[in-house]
Amino acid sequence: MSTLHMDLALTVIPRDLHFRPAEEAARRALALFKELFPYAADHQAKAFDAVHFINPELFASRAICPTCGAATSRYGEPGDAQRQWFADIDRLTLDAPVEAMRTVPPACGHEVPFTELTFDWPGGCACFALVAVYTFWDEEVMVEDRPLEEQLEALGAALGTPVRAVRSYFALLPADRRLFEGLMSADEAARVAAADALDALEHGHFEDHSLAATFPEDHADRLLAAFHASGERRVKSWILYALSHNKKHTPAVVAAVAAQIDPAGDLLEPCLYMIHRDSKSYAHMTPAVIALRNHAERNVRWRCAMALAHVPLDQPGVLDALHALMLDADAGTRLQAVLALHHVRALRKLDQASRPVLEQVVAMDPSSAAARHASELLAGA
Repeated sequence: MSTLHMDLALTVIPRDLHFRPAEEAARRALALFKELFPYAADHQAKAFDAVHFINPELFASRAICPTCGAATSRYGEPGDAQRQWFADIDRLTLDAPVEAMRTVPPACGHEVPFTELTFDWPGGCACFALVAVYTFWDEEVMVEDRPLEEQLEALGAALGTPVRAVRSYFALLPADRRLFEGLMSADEAARVAAADALDALEHGHFEDHSLAATFPEDHADRLLAAFHASGERRVKSWILYALSHNKKHTPAVVAAVAAQIDPAGDLLEPCLYMIHRDSKSYAHMTPAVIALRNHAERNVRWRCAMALAHVPLDQPGVLDALHALMLDADAGTRLQAVLALHHVRALRKLDQASRPVLEQVVAMDPSSAAARHASELLAGA
């Protein structure tokens, strides 16, 4: 059984935001850091040329104004001014020095130094950081009410200055965030370079390192602007992949997808994946999806089956399309179509018209996964 992968970090920073340790003290502290937190996937010592923000990201739900105490909230509907402020902070502080940065929290409208904000789940500003990267939830380390007093005292002694802990939970790995920032650039060369770098990531990268819905929801307008501006398929495809993670696709996103559903189009695969991710928003496009059931490209056909997996069987043409896909020459397409039928059938009895088709699926390749699932459907009918 696979373990859920998380992108978490415990970061220890000096309470003095300008403090930088001597080289020997940094080495000593890093060695001790590894001993104190041995179960992290990686341990790093980072020194910055200027003060940087150590961001708790998804752990922080509110930022408190130092002038009036008003709390700006991360949570709200996409487009909400307070939520967008948080998204902008995540973006603007990623690689930038923050000591001179001023900001206007929308909860109160006061212009304040960024370094004087208080985050309800502590963040911090520093020139030096010890970072432990975690890929799983460690109750002893990542829970805020565990103060880690002994460990922090020992690390402070090793560095020669008091320290504090920042716990971070990332909606997107910082390295991946940089690539998506490039994808949203106004410069086509930068967009293409970002798409090429995303293509080069190890297969399954975003299964291990999630792209949480908050990121594409908060940047939907920028992603769409880059989608319409770019003439490169690989750029458009990655933008659609990002947008597919939205919890609900906006009318503007739906319109962009609808414009690409053409049998001769070169973005059918990502568009069908979009439809699969939010079938209700694309319900009006069911006839266009059905029309792709005999497409020459097998990658289009099996994604067509996926896209139909959430469409009620009583809609015209859906059952016939699934039957055709269940008898496809491609084994993967057959499997997706059988799984789609299993999903949309839900609690209703198996349609008698499906029985002979399922029997043909079994006969085509009795040892295949499609045949196994078809047999299960027949047995439970």
